Amino acid sequence: MVVSGALNEKIVKLGDEFDCEHGTFYFAGKALHDHEAYGILSVENIITKSSNIGAAKIGIEMGETNLHQYILNYGFGKRTGIPLPSESPGIVHDLTNWTKLSISRIPMGHEVCVTPLQMTMAMSAIANGGVLMRPMLVDRLMDQDGSTVARYTPQQVRRVVSEDADREIIEALKTVITADGTAAGAALDHYTVAGKTGTAQKSDGYRYLENKYFRHSLAFSRLTIPRYAFTWRWTIRRGRTMAGRSPPRFSSRLPRKPPTT
Repeated sequence: MVVSGALNEKIVKLGDEFDCEHGTFYFAGKALHDHEAYGILSVENIITKSSNIGAAKIGIEMGETNLHQYILNYGFGKRTGIPLPSESPGIVHDLTNWTKLSISRIPMGHEVCVTPLQMTMAMSAIANGGVLMRPMLVDRLMDQDGSTVARYTPQQVRRVVSEDADREIIEALKTVITADGTAAGAALDHYTVAGKTGTAQKSDGYRYLENKYFRHSLAFSRLTIPRYAFTWRWTIRRGRTMAGRSPPRFSSRLPRKPPTT
């Protein structure tokens, strides 16, 4: 999300390089760590390697107002509108409640809470050429005789990034599903896959907990048009961030060969 916004605003290019400080970056007097001691990484490699420090530095380049607006534009901090009860809007703080540290922590996932559906919507917006779509639960309703009584069509919410910026971020996300990336195990024989992995530190509602994490991965398969998007989320029990571990394969969820239309 951060990189796509920075690309869209032409603040960075995929080939621009950032110093990832060999794994420890101090900002506002606090240390931010990577899971590996990375040095100089391009913007594309920041995605490939899932560098917290690289994401933070790109967020700092964007500035608070830009960063906050893209978070909202991708649908975080509000309900998606699905017709089911008790949907959570997640948590996205107003800019007036940000601290000096926020601009370096929010780009790598701290200080926000999001739902799996919101994450899937945001990734699907990238798969859909930069356009956020309203989620649909059913395609149509049929009566007992098999006649269609209601049909639902896809609805656009807004364009989040330009088509050019979207093509760039997709190219970067494809590198995550390579031997150099954090999700090599998600590669498939007959599909082109793009995705992103992440590790979220658990909270008890008041503070982040030591050695307790959620792991999540998002991916989509893009042919001539996007068709499949997936989100995984699981708990890490032994205090390892596992930022370099691959997500489960999702080939069992896909046809053995891509559809022809």
